[in-house]
Amino acid sequence: STAGKVPATESEAGHHRHKRHHGESSDETGSYAMESSKKFLTNDDFDNRANLLVMMFNPNCSHCEDETQVIEGNIGLFKKSKLILLANPLMWDYIPNFARSFHIANYPMISIGADSSNFIDKAFLYKSLPQINVYNHHRELIHIFTGDTPIDSLKPFIQ
Repeated sequence: STAGKVPATESEAGHHRHKRHHGESSDETGSYAMESSKKFLTNDDFDNRANLLVMMFNPNCSHCEDETQVIEGNIGLFKKSKLILLANPLMWDYIPNFARSFHIANYPMISIGADSSNFIDKAFLYKSLPQINVYNHHRELIHIFTGDTPIDSLKPFIQ
């Protein structure tokens, strides 16, 4: 079962892809450039030999906005770890505005998009948003945070 694990191979990743902003993709500097097609991200895009944080969020949720602001204010902690902000596909139209509001394009360690693989259905505990799942460098689930999470609780998992 891959419910508690981020895909580890290219073939598994085909079932667990994540979309970046609608019509945008990242160049090598981490900034977003407009293009006509959607970009699908796979585990290979996050092969950094460090913990990976996946934050399931709603771009219209004030708690999710607050958590993103906390992360943005402590972005210097992310030396090797990467963060994926992942929303339900029904929230697609709200993601670009959320990304602009929090300057996501300025942070190459953060990717944002809509879940195109039903990852949220398998990983979300349905307790509260945001939910941050932490995966080790083998992409095994090691911790889950739900709701407002202080940066001091996240720090031990950010590399």
